Amino acid sequence: VLTLELRPGGGLGGFTLGLPVCEVLAHVKENESVFQRVNIKYCEQAPLTRDLVLDFPSHGFHLRFHPASQRLRVIEVYDSSLLKLRYASSIVGGPREPATFVT
Repeated sequence: VLTLELRPGGGLGGFTLGLPVCEVLAHVKENESVFQRVNIKYCEQAPLTRDLVLDFPSHGFHLRFHPASQRLRVIEVYDSSLLKLRYASSIVGGPREPATFVT
């Protein structure tokens, strides 16, 4: 199970809010042994009006990019059972721990 550092308001692991999509894709390529499956979702009819989404289904999160600037604007963890989240020195979510900030 992948463990990523949670940085509220800043990012998740090597993904920092505000990064351009090209830098995120370079990070994914550099770590392709970790990120083996990535789905790219976009609106073919209106690509500059809807978010570009990189989905990591094996890890239960996706990244949303602003359609015009193509900068990372939202990181959504949709299945915390596929990913360990570490905040400071504590695990706050993962397969054996319900996602919580209460210790």
